[in-house]
Amino acid sequence: MTNGNKTLNIDCRYLSKPDFPALHQTFHDAFSDYFVPFQLSEEQLENHIRQNSVDLVRSVGAFSNDQLVGFTLNGFGVWNGKQTVYDAGTGIIPAYRNRGIGKAMFDFMMSDLMKNGFEQILLEVITHNKTAVRLYQKLGFETTRRLIFFEQNNSFEFEPKINFDVREISAPDWQLFESFAGGKTSWQNSFAAISLTLPKRLVLGAFIDEKCIGYGIVSRGGAVISQLAVAKNYRRNGAGSLILREMQTRLEKKLRVSNVDEKITSAVEFLKKLGFTETLVQLEMIKTL
Repeated sequence: MTNGNKTLNIDCRYLSKPDFPALHQTFHDAFSDYFVPFQLSEEQLENHIRQNSVDLVRSVGAFSNDQLVGFTLNGFGVWNGKQTVYDAGTGIIPAYRNRGIGKAMFDFMMSDLMKNGFEQILLEVITHNKTAVRLYQKLGFETTRRLIFFEQNNSFEFEPKINFDVREISAPDWQLFESFAGGKTSWQNSFAAISLTLPKRLVLGAFIDEKCIGYGIVSRGGAVISQLAVAKNYRRNGAGSLILREMQTRLEKKLRVSNVDEKITSAVEFLKKLGFTETLVQLEMIKTL
């Protein structure tokens, strides 16, 4: 790997574990004026890094006089059958924006990623962040999906058509869950990501005669739902709604749902019918290497 690259008095280099305290502070400063609140404690940032398979020593920092002023957190894995780098967060502190630092960090790591056999870079960016969207387009990223965030606005009042038993699942059967899916999740909501932070999740299943016919997965701290699915033959009978109600009862918080593919219209319509409101949209973008 290259040792460093200087541009605009900025030194780009790979991060190391001792950089974590500085990374946390820079992360806080970079997202202090973000479109949505995104302030993480050190423990939450460690969880974010773990969940997204981020490797710090293959992530990039931009330094000005040894001060970390920008970063790109790189996660690694397989996506759609290809060796993939996932941008789990790129941020630059306000005083250093619009100076080409984002492009400099990207250029710095490109040759290494290609030499090491990675085939694509995947990321998500909020549609309101026009500056970032334009930068990624200039760098050769193409939009693959639009992903919607939802937030609950009212309590769930309904009567299920079938008598389901909803209870917690401590050892998820990922293969069974996958058979319920109506579409592909985002990177951070994938089974691979969830399994890395399972103790931080609440997994609930809907059962009929000890047979699991649906499930939901939500973060215990933030009440953010990453997955919710019901077996095809049992849909529209109240199982999904019952799982959501049990989540809210246990967590005592309003629920949010992250990264719902807008093309999965059944999921979008289901959430809206229950009173969830769309709060923002992200573009999933990929650059082929």
